[in-house]
Amino acid sequence: FAMSSAGSVYSNYRNGGVWQGWKVLSDALPAPLFKSDAGVFPPANGTVTPSKPLSQCQHGWQLVFTGYNDSTSTPRDLYTQTFNIPKQSYKAANWNGESMTIPLAYQYVNESDETRFCQKTFAVYDDHLVAGSTTNVGKQRNMVLRAIYEY
Repeated sequence: FAMSSAGSVYSNYRNGGVWQGWKVLSDALPAPLFKSDAGVFPPANGTVTPSKPLSQCQHGWQLVFTGYNDSTSTPRDLYTQTFNIPKQSYKAANWNGESMTIPLAYQYVNESDETRFCQKTFAVYDDHLVAGSTTNVGKQRNMVLRAIYEY
């Protein structure tokens, strides 16, 4: 048996002299590395800093977005979407400002109830994100960052 620093419990056993691999017996709820009940869409060049760098995560960061009602300045618990940023960049090294565009869908309530899209653009660093120039402008404000988890 083993216990992680987060409180999850794992087991492993030998069968015929061969270890069978670690299996989760009890998984602790993950604590967010960043959380905002109000949600954020940082202004151009604004930063979001999770409490743990990508290089120290098991696999990377998972960003959680939800809808946002700009006319009432409140987040909406609708259209929840996640986006994973892997631990290493496509260059097989720590992230160092590489650009990442995140497409997000939301429902637009009108006569046709059509699905619309917005995008968030970030420069990704090992320990923070820097928002692109249009992340908080126009229809990009229909989705908001609510949390970042380790995955």
